[in-house]
Parts: sequence; structure tokens; C-alpha cells
Amino acid sequence: MPTNDRLSTLDKLLLSVTEEDGMLLSEFDGFCAGLLVCPEMIPPSEWLPEVWGSGGMPEFSSEEELQNALDLVMAHYNGVAQSLIPPELEYGAVFDHDTRTDETVWQMWVSAFERAMRLRSDAWEQIVESGDE
Repeated sequence: MPTNDRLSTLDKLLLSVTEEDGMLLSEFDGFCAGLLVCPEMIPPSEWLPEVWGSGGMPEFSSEEELQNALDLVMAHYNGVAQSLIPPELEYGAVFDHDTRTDETVWQMWVSAFERAMRLRSDAWEQIVESGDE
């Protein structure tokens, strides 16, 4: 599935299954970036509940529907991972766009990146305290 189609499908999925505090596409993209650049590996079993929100794993009508949802989520995560691997470093953040003002809305992306950082705040603190620029 082409990237734009996959992003559109993932966007629709997140809109339809996440609770009020679950992630939208831009948030999930920032969250993935934060997970992947973290100094420590964070397993999906720990971060997936953050994606769905306080309601937990959504109910799906079938095992196939559940697997398709997980495949979409993991495909985006893996795509972000691939785009962050040198030498290409082709990552491009997925920001929302406010059509009324023609502005890029980046705040949700940044907030979700920070949310990922909080999962391993001690690891990030070690970097800050190291003094290594």
C-alpha cells in the first residue's frame, strides 16, 4: 500500500478506535519518533496502550480486524524507524494542517514526542546531565 494510502488508512483507524485521550495521526507520528530516538528501547507492549488511550485496547469485531489495526500501527512505527536510519535520514514529520488559517499545526506532534520521552525520563536525564553536546 503506498505511503499516502497507508497514512490515510491509519488516520481513519485512529479516529475510529481511540478514546478521547488516544492519539491522532500527527500525535502517533511524534510519539513514534520519540520512541525511536530514545536512548533505551521501549517495547510495543509498553507503548501501545498509550496509543489507544485510557480506554485501553479497542474492541475489534474480529481477530482479522485486530491484526489489520496492529499491522497498520506497526507499519508506521517501522516506517519511521527506517526513515531515521543513516545515511538517508529521510524522516518527515506528519503534521496537521489548519485549512482555515493555512498554518502547520505542530504542537500535537511535539507533545506526543515528549510523551514518549516520559516513558524513559531517566535515560533522557542521563544525556542532559552528561554535558555532551
